[in-house]
Amino acid sequence: MALSTYTLDFFDLARKELKIGCGLQSVGETCFATIYWSLDSVLTGFPAFEKIARKYHINGIDSHVCKTFD
Repeated sequence: MALSTYTLDFFDLARKELKIGCGLQSVGETCFATIYWSLDSVLTGFPAFEKIARKYHINGIDSHVCKTFD
């Protein structure tokens, strides 16, 4: 998603519609804990990314990316 405000606006809207919290929930005291919480945040936000990939035409998100959700 990079730092595109255009894409980020759609992502934020989708997160709110799906009632998903934002961002990294916690940074752990160990490398493993930080990796765990980072992965948890990615998996939590994934449905919002899937929603914008299917609903909006955004540069960099093409039909090949959408097929990964099927």
